[in-house]
Amino acid sequence: MTFDFTPFVRYIAKTSYFISNKYLIARDCRFLYVISGQGSFRTAEVTYELVPGTLIYYPYGKAYKIQSKKDSPLHFYTVNFDFNEDFTTLPLMVPEVERKHNKDEEIRSISETLQAEFSDVICIKDAIHAETSLRRIHSEALEKSPGYQQLQSAYLKILLVYVYRQNRKAQKNSLCEEIKELIARHPELNNIEVAQRLNYHPFYLNTVFKKSEGITLHKFIIQSRLTKAHELLTTTELAPGIISNLCGFSSQSHFSSCFKKEYNVSPGSIRKQT
Repeated sequence: MTFDFTPFVRYIAKTSYFISNKYLIARDCRFLYVISGQGSFRTAEVTYELVPGTLIYYPYGKAYKIQSKKDSPLHFYTVNFDFNEDFTTLPLMVPEVERKHNKDEEIRSISETLQAEFSDVICIKDAIHAETSLRRIHSEALEKSPGYQQLQSAYLKILLVYVYRQNRKAQKNSLCEEIKELIARHPELNNIEVAQRLNYHPFYLNTVFKKSEGITLHKFIIQSRLTKAHELLTTTELAPGIISNLCGFSSQSHFSSCFKKEYNVSPGSIRKQT
């Protein structure tokens, strides 16, 4: 992905103020970073816990509700921004109550290139690296020295790239869990079949899996098949040939070879031991 955009900071504050107990919609894009306190950030689909170090990105047109714990009030950075400089002359805009929101007034600054990554809420826990950029954006807003808006834009771009990377990393970890769950249900599937089921290219899937798990997808599939075969050998009376077929091995001889290499005993011998 290329990051050919120049974000514009419309407003930043270090505050404890927010409109509570109502679903609101912002007309521009926002960041919320928790400095201290505890609470929650809710959308219609999910609730995110807010603790120190939590960073929330939310785009224009997304209904949300922020709540603070009474015994631990939130103190946070809030940033209003656009992904480009097309709307710099517009004034500061207060979020609207959901029922009063006019979609035609949204500042649609997210380009088609960025839509896939920034069209929904992103929550990053332990986003301590984000605080450095936010602190600098805030100090520039206070001092308003020559070129402060350009520096704010640069720091905001660093923050957006950081969010993109962290979100992609989380998506990849989620994908690996999805792969594992699929293989656990269907150990007979091979690399290509797993990729087809999840709508990914086999090469990409293997690259993501190996980077995250430290093992190739093929090797993980074989290990999963052997684990399932071991379970069937020790808990059922199915013949090794049938187990070999159920677990996706190309032949009984291949199954026996892999099994002996993994467990230092043949399938038939382990059946005798039980």
